[in-house]
Amino acid sequence: MSNRVAPEPSSDTAYFGVAKNFRKTHGEAAFMALATAAFTESDADGSGSIDKSELRGTLKKLGIRLPGQTDAILQYYDKDGNGTIEEAEFITLVSDLIDGTFATTLQPKLEAKMKQEQAQHAQQQQQAHLQQQAALQQTVLAQQAQLQQHSQVDQQRLAAENANLKATNNTLKEQLVAFKKKVKQLERKIEDMEELNARKAKKEKEDAEMRTAAAASLAKMNDMSGGSSASLKKKAPPTEKLPSQADFAAQMAAQMEADATAKMAARKAAAAGGGGAKKKGGMLGGLF
Repeated sequence: MSNRVAPEPSSDTAYFGVAKNFRKTHGEAAFMALATAAFTESDADGSGSIDKSELRGTLKKLGIRLPGQTDAILQYYDKDGNGTIEEAEFITLVSDLIDGTFATTLQPKLEAKMKQEQAQHAQQQQQAHLQQQAALQQTVLAQQAQLQQHSQVDQQRLAAENANLKATNNTLKEQLVAFKKKVKQLERKIEDMEELNARKAKKEKEDAEMRTAAAASLAKMNDMSGGSSASLKKKAPPTEKLPSQADFAAQMAAQMEADATAKMAARKAAAAGGGGAKKKGGMLGGLF
């Protein structure tokens, strides 16, 4: 490097004043030796490079302060991109700072580069945000589609259940109609049976009344005619049950026929031989 002394910008006095005064007083070679010694002292592990925190401390030892610019300087002078500053890169950095090259030439470029990187970073973040939104939207759409599918399945299931309920309801209605029909049939049967029982009871009552009347008539006839009564008693012992209406009518017809035959015979006898026959005929006639 040359031993020229760079002009001192007034704006850098607060940041580089000590280093500039040292180089102005002791010369370029002494300042470079001081810079090399400061680098070697900061490189505690002997790796031949220093990181960002070590760079800040090393520059401070040389009386150089870079508030808020350490990251930008490290990024610009780290040519190999390994995140550290090697000795040659450090010497170039210090010379540029002291000469004002960094402030007049490199810093605007670095700031422009940083702005560009910030814009790229913002754009990347925006793209990432848009991608996240798109992914979220796809997730929401997928969930909506899944919910819609579940809703369709539920609707189909409900429709099937409603159809089953309707079928069951129709079956129950048909069974109820059939049951009511059977109930009406049973009611008709009961009415028919009650009517039949009433008719039967009425007929039995009428038969009993007829038998009672027939028995009374028979008793009266027995009282009026001893022979006829005895004949009837012989034919119908007291221990026998009363005859039915048909049997009683047949007996009465037979008795009337016998009485008519006897009456005719008595009349013939009276006409042929005398008054005894008349008397007998008169007794038989009292029955009629």
